[in-house]
Amino acid sequence: MTDQQQQGDLFADHFTLLQSLQRTPHYRQWLAIDNRSGQKVCITIFPSEANQLDRLSPVSHHLKRLIHPNIAQHLEIGHVEQDLYSLDQYEKVTGSLNTDSGLDHNSLLFKQLLDTLGYSHDLGFFHGNLTAERIQIKENGQLYLTQFGWPPGMFDQAELNSKGSTGANTDIHRLGQLIYTAATGQNWVPSAIFVSDTPVEPDVKLALEAMLQEPDTSLKLNLGELKTLIFESDTGISAATNLISAQTFSPATASTTINTQPAQTTQIPAIDTSSFSPWLIALSVLLITAGLFIFLILPKLVSPSATDTLVKTPLVTTETKNSAKASAKDSGQVEPELAPIEAAQLAVFQKDSAVTAESFLRILLDLEDRGIAQWDAESLERINKSAAQADELFKQDQYQQAMLAYRELLGAVTELQNKLPIILEQQIKRAETAFNDGNAIQAQIAWKLVSQIQPEQSSHSIQLARAEQLPQVLSLIESALEADQQGNLTQAVADLKRAYNLDPEWPAARQQLDRLQKELANRNFNIAMSNGFDALTAKQYSEADQAFSQAAAIKPSNTAPTDGLQQVIIARKQALIASKQTSAETAVSDENWLQAATIFESILNLDDTLLFADAGLKLAQSRIEVQKRLTDLLANPASLQQDPMLADAKLLAIELSRLTPPRDRIQASLSQLTRLISVARIPIPVTIESNNRTNVSILRLGEQGRLGLINKQTLSLIPGRYVIIGKRRGYRDIRREITLTYGSPKPVVEVSCEEAI
Repeated sequence: MTDQQQQGDLFADHFTLLQSLQRTPHYRQWLAIDNRSGQKVCITIFPSEANQLDRLSPVSHHLKRLIHPNIAQHLEIGHVEQDLYSLDQYEKVTGSLNTDSGLDHNSLLFKQLLDTLGYSHDLGFFHGNLTAERIQIKENGQLYLTQFGWPPGMFDQAELNSKGSTGANTDIHRLGQLIYTAATGQNWVPSAIFVSDTPVEPDVKLALEAMLQEPDTSLKLNLGELKTLIFESDTGISAATNLISAQTFSPATASTTINTQPAQTTQIPAIDTSSFSPWLIALSVLLITAGLFIFLILPKLVSPSATDTLVKTPLVTTETKNSAKASAKDSGQVEPELAPIEAAQLAVFQKDSAVTAESFLRILLDLEDRGIAQWDAESLERINKSAAQADELFKQDQYQQAMLAYRELLGAVTELQNKLPIILEQQIKRAETAFNDGNAIQAQIAWKLVSQIQPEQSSHSIQLARAEQLPQVLSLIESALEADQQGNLTQAVADLKRAYNLDPEWPAARQQLDRLQKELANRNFNIAMSNGFDALTAKQYSEADQAFSQAAAIKPSNTAPTDGLQQVIIARKQALIASKQTSAETAVSDENWLQAATIFESILNLDDTLLFADAGLKLAQSRIEVQKRLTDLLANPASLQQDPMLADAKLLAIELSRLTPPRDRIQASLSQLTRLISVARIPIPVTIESNNRTNVSILRLGEQGRLGLINKQTLSLIPGRYVIIGKRRGYRDIRREITLTYGSPKPVVEVSCEEAI
């Protein structure tokens, strides 16, 4: 065997070698890509011998029909230079059967193995090379049998066609050795007593003792009964269940605060909008009655309890004058008159204060409408206190200081107004975080605030509506997850669909719905596939067809249902072939060769590789041909008058005497043919009478047949068919045909021409 293949090489024109899987003295095994289909395959390369491919091709053709999810499917066999290769399906496996881990640990694998072998045995497929190393385990935990169905020793010895026993009992015997090792901790030794390191249940021991008999025994073991005894009896081993691991969704109980201001209480005070009407009325006449506005309306809106101030240090001259004015009032003295310029200056300061206060108030009212009390209560409190101080300055006629204070207040609210986009972004993030964390209360509060900050944006109202129905969505999700944990996937999916319909954009509902729909689809798919294989095992082909079709509808892209349907076709065809074979055998035993030939032809139409049907058809056709020849001779014994026909009859008699059973029906005809042959040359007397005026002659006898004018003459003729002609001038010719058979009365023939022309 050549060993020049390397990773990346192109093998047999179609396969790119990816990775070496196994190297033994007898073969090499590679993982490869089939460049024709893009599928991963397993290639096993053997040393080639004379006529090796011809001897193994029928086995390959047979194995291609075996399709089962637990068996590596054989694809083709071929020859490259000095090597023979076998191409099989590739599946990634995690390891092979480990009998040291005990029977309990391996019970699921052994049960799968019993079911798989039972299925293949029913179809006439036997592993023949069953060992622990060939019982692989796929990534999903399923059984995966490799090197299935080849001649014994093919993967163990240099001689690929080494002879050995194959069949159901061989597989069962080797499986029994594996189960014995797993159950007892001991390796099976032929002709030894049953030894175990651990207690073994009586049913298990009974089953193993039956399985460990020599493979050539005539005992027929039922794999289903063995499975029940070992794994499913009352005292047997219980198969572990594989519960679906469900991830429970748990929304966060607290939201992350995005605002950098000190934490607020969750109880947000309501905004009293009813007090805005007097402000709007006052604003309409503010420019005309500025002084009245400052002294009557503004003090009512600003909290009088404020203590902080944002007012800068007032001018000394003005403060002195005001202080003097206040002192004069307190002392009861008459307040001195202001100079005209001073009075005009105060009037300007007074007017500017009113204008600035109006601008400040407009912005403050807008900020209050946009919820400043919630998103920056601290700044609002400072502004209210500073506004109260500014009003006090104005009341005391300190118009210059009041103007400066109002300007500073205007700058403060303008700065807050300019920060609204940032505040809005922060509050939207806070609302989204609370919503995504499943905190319905905080989400509702946050989206209400966002809607208050930017009321013109309709999308905020939509998000607020989502937040208001979030509790119902969360309740449905919780109910769905509880149903999922209890294994009620149908109810879980229904609840999640309701939650999804309430809020299609809620990520938890969408994610959980996608997950559970996939799990439900997987469960229904597995149930349908399992029902399909169960029905197939029970030979309920219509039910198997329906189950595999349901699985295909659930997962159209999955090839397993197609493989299952193909197995139904194969099994149904095998059952039909078996039924026809029984009918054909009955027809053969009844020597109904026409019926037998028809049945064998129909079997070959189903599978033209079946040797028994081909041999049966040839046998039936040969018997039909012999029967026809015999029937023709018996129906026309006069034909033996001809030497070639007599010779053929003798050969036919010899051929019939050498026929193998069944030949009861033909035996009687053979005796009749033999008798005809024996008397074929015994002369029979024939008397011919005439009128002595008719020229009589017997055809085919030459000169001897020209009797001339006679009255009566007796001749001895061998059995056969004869024609006697009578002629007379002036009279109509006469013709007589006679057939002479042995044992019939001696014929008398009248040949006289009496009818004148």
